Amino acid sequence: MERDRLLKETSVLFVDDDPMARIAFKGLLADALKMLYLASGGQEGLFTYALHKPDIVVTDVSMPGMDGLAMAQGIRGIKPDVPVLLLTSFDDPSLFRQAIALGVTDFMTKPMEPAVLKDTLARVAAPLHLKRELERQLQLNQLMLDAAPSPSIIVELVPSRIVASNQLASELGYHAGQGCDGTLIPVSLLTELCQGGEKLIRATSSREVYAHGRYWVLHWAPVGHGAILFTAVDITQRVKVEQFRDDVERITRHDLKTPLSAFTAVPDLLLMDDNLTEQQRIYIQLIQDAGVRMLGMINLSLDLFKMEIGKYQLPEKQIDFVAVLRQALSAASHLGKNLGVDLEVAANLKEEKHILMRGDELLCLAMLENLLKNALEASPRGEVVDLGITTRPRLELTIRNSGEVPHHMRGCFFEKYATSGKQGGTGLGTYSALAVARAHNGDIILDTSEPGNTTVRIILPTA
Repeated sequence: MERDRLLKETSVLFVDDDPMARIAFKGLLADALKMLYLASGGQEGLFTYALHKPDIVVTDVSMPGMDGLAMAQGIRGIKPDVPVLLLTSFDDPSLFRQAIALGVTDFMTKPMEPAVLKDTLARVAAPLHLKRELERQLQLNQLMLDAAPSPSIIVELVPSRIVASNQLASELGYHAGQGCDGTLIPVSLLTELCQGGEKLIRATSSREVYAHGRYWVLHWAPVGHGAILFTAVDITQRVKVEQFRDDVERITRHDLKTPLSAFTAVPDLLLMDDNLTEQQRIYIQLIQDAGVRMLGMINLSLDLFKMEIGKYQLPEKQIDFVAVLRQALSAASHLGKNLGVDLEVAANLKEEKHILMRGDELLCLAMLENLLKNALEASPRGEVVDLGITTRPRLELTIRNSGEVPHHMRGCFFEKYATSGKQGGTGLGTYSALAVARAHNGDIILDTSEPGNTTVRIILPTA
């Protein structure tokens, strides 16, 4: 069945000056082949091949005028790899040597046996169809690449060679057969993927890069053993919009600091008046505290911007982490009462007097307040938020609350603007907390291993 299928997809040219041989060949194979062409001599055979380009040529050797070998040489001039089968009796050694030198595919003897003839033709046709299918698949792959709306490149990791690229990638200078040494696909990334293997290839599938004067998100995915498809999405316009927005926000925050100074300085002048009642002093103090907190929030946002661009410098001074934590707990306790959620502090944490560390007091306070606020708001009414601490070999504060982080949020819990089901949430609380922890050479870890509960671990180095 496989032999018959191959023959049905194969076209053959049969050349023989003997009319009876042509009739016999046609009788044996006309219905079995996709197409059969017949020629009565070498000159006619060469012309027929040039006109129809059949898959296989079967020819007698001894013919008047142009013999089979001369015709085969002419056909190979048109298409060097066309299979040529010679009909011969092997009674002429010099003819046999010429045929081998010409690269004749196979030999058959007369009279032709039907089964042997079909088997031989099918065997010769098999690699032709495999090659044709491969070429068809490559054309299909190229069409799919060209249909992609972004530059797409298939790269063979070793030796970092481009296998295929679409028109958009070619316009950037990435062509099949060349080395993959452009800026769009960094050499460092190729090295990482080579060293990390399939696990790394599948673990992280995108990265932002700047190349050819534009910003891109470079996505990649394996397309076979040792080959990767890279697709670059142009995000230049988005980046420009984000940069403009960040510039406006940064300028606005900076300009707000000047009028806010009145909320922090003027109350001190008012409190110097002896004619104030106790209630008035409380109100003035509340105004001053609000101004200080607002100023702290603005400073935090400015510092976060520096962290994002890698220009933040951690202060050399030492702060007392316990004192900062107590301030955060004082503010969080009021929120907890409003939400009906209690704060439970571990006994060893209550006993801690001082924990010195290098850092910024306001940033650490904002980090703790954000994480405590998240834990309280995520807890159902009537539940408890537990706080624990260890100080050896490093400072580790744990905040545990009832309620689970949604599964779709766990992978992006610390990402900027990531939020889910929280009224008025901005998605900046955990993002800024992690940025502050890392600016202090620490880290924050989300632990969702305990069903029904969420634990956040803040890890910081001590002095």
